[in-house]
Amino acid sequence: MNSIVKRCSALAILAIAMLLPQANHIKTSEQGLYLIADFEGCQLTPYQCAAGVWTQGVGHTAGVIPGKSITPVQAAENLLEDIRRVESRMAVCLPQQMPQATYDAVMAFAFNVGTGAACRSTLVYFLNHGQWQQACDQLPRWIYVNGVKNRGLERRRAAERELCLKGLSTPNTTSFPGKEQLAQ
Repeated sequence: MNSIVKRCSALAILAIAMLLPQANHIKTSEQGLYLIADFEGCQLTPYQCAAGVWTQGVGHTAGVIPGKSITPVQAAENLLEDIRRVESRMAVCLPQQMPQATYDAVMAFAFNVGTGAACRSTLVYFLNHGQWQQACDQLPRWIYVNGVKNRGLERRRAAERELCLKGLSTPNTTSFPGKEQLAQ
């Protein structure tokens, strides 16, 4: 196995991603993408994250082959596809309208914990009942990896909560293809 670690700048990958045509097909704003990229970091060579999952690029886990590096453009394409997949899966369990910043925070959260766990969370329950503050306040509970408190997750959840709450103070409510629209 190649022992050389190929790191990359998550912000550079994000910049490449924003230039790709696929960027027009996601609802997460640049602010939300920055939050995800900043906390995920970027590494072109596969590595095992704190939870033991093979990962590369910006938090990409699907089809990662240990020892096989990817290019920065592949990392950007994977990031956009991963975001699109998270948005699509979360649309099944989220309300159709919410503030953009709150949406971004929820997408960043779901990107990290997985859409199944996110959809089953109390956070999503509160979102579906219009209890925005209570939903945002759920984020700091998600700071454990295999039962152990993780400082990186504490920082990440604090940033997600801050963005989530920012959405409550801005009147910009955006429509998303949520569960109401999917039911039609």
